[in-house]
Amino acid sequence: MTGGQIHYCNLDDWWGATFTPDERSYIRSKYGDSVDRGDDFLPPRSPLEFLGTLASWFTKDDESSLAYRMLECAEAFFDSETSVLEKHFFLQNCIEVNYRGRSDSDSRLSQAIRACERQIQIAPQAAAAFREEYPYDHGLPAHIGYKQLCIILHGDQTQRAIALAREALEAGWAGDWERRIARMSKSTKAEHLLSPDRQETK
Repeated sequence: MTGGQIHYCNLDDWWGATFTPDERSYIRSKYGDSVDRGDDFLPPRSPLEFLGTLASWFTKDDESSLAYRMLECAEAFFDSETSVLEKHFFLQNCIEVNYRGRSDSDSRLSQAIRACERQIQIAPQAAAAFREEYPYDHGLPAHIGYKQLCIILHGDQTQRAIALAREALEAGWAGDWERRIARMSKSTKAEHLLSPDRQETK
């Protein structure tokens, strides 16, 4: 009989149907027995939190398939989750897992971009929740969605990347936004000066 956090989150059937015995054993060996055994663990606040955190443990290339399946299952709980911070951190895990696996298929980069956009969409609510839950901290933490999307867009859509960096800076998310904006603005100016259309007008 399944126990642990899998049973606590009512994921017994999914666990048995999604992973082979060898895969379950491997996940257990890396994450710990509490994944599907016993009751000696700090209960996760939700299946969304549990599955997102679980996926973040599997970062090697040969483990990516495990992480993708965990995140896919977690999506079923996203809309019903009421905590904006749990959504924020889940999307952060989605960004990191999918961007790291972008060489696996084009869809991984697309999913990373979509996760960035979704995290940015809820950024105002997440910022308010951070300030309410951690009133004694100095400012907001880093925002992976803004940062990663700026990195992805720089080059093909640099103006949009600059706009996102300014938005993150004005909202108070931690990061080297001013230097990032200056660097991207400088590269945009250089590209403009070197463009064929620019050269023809000289």
